[in-house]
Amino acid sequence: MDSAKHDDQEFPPTQWSMVIRAGAEDDSVRSLALEALCRAYWPAVYTFARKLGHSPADAEDLTQGFFSMMLARGDLGKPTAEQGKFRTFIRTAFRHFALDGLREQWAQKRGGRNGVVSMDPEVMESQFREVAGDEFSPERAFDRHFAISVLERAMDRVRESLEKGGKGKLFEILAPFLDAGGQAPDYAEVARQIGQSIETTRVTVSRFRQQYRLEVRRELRETLGPHADVDEELAYLLSLFN
Repeated sequence: MDSAKHDDQEFPPTQWSMVIRAGAEDDSVRSLALEALCRAYWPAVYTFARKLGHSPADAEDLTQGFFSMMLARGDLGKPTAEQGKFRTFIRTAFRHFALDGLREQWAQKRGGRNGVVSMDPEVMESQFREVAGDEFSPERAFDRHFAISVLERAMDRVRESLEKGGKGKLFEILAPFLDAGGQAPDYAEVARQIGQSIETTRVTVSRFRQQYRLEVRRELRETLGPHADVDEELAYLLSLFN
């Protein structure tokens, strides 16, 4: 059996599957899961708002208002095909929010500009310019930023795992091997830095990459419902950078 698919089968219920699972007894769990997803992937919503033509200030206000509404209501209804993926659900829900005139209502409810997520305007604009080129539609720009968030969170998981084992320095040395667009580090130099032979270093790098790929799948899986195909979703997100 393929090891990656085997891993998927053994995952516990994902955050998104808990959100879309109806039942009053699950309300507190659903709320916590939804909040975790919103806090993780709100940058893509800001990018979406900017690509829809909103100014930086308006995009920030729309993003904060949208998540205030999402976390306050929590009434996502019964699972549908659209809700099988947090990515497609949140993108569609935000477009409706932006068009339905709910912005002012939820800006007032959340107390002006006091937001539910921490946003640095300068950082957000910098990321927006890097992710959302003129050639990308609002939907594609959203998906690209969503994909970047998945990869960054997977990277954080790997970093935290190594740091807990007292190997934080090893992560810093090996991280450049995960940059698909950059020049691969010199194995001889890396071997010298970590005190291994070149042959052993190649094995270490291979395991490091394998751990990262697994964490990407785990992170992405958290955004999918019980019947969504993680391989299909991963292939789509990676295709956005070709």
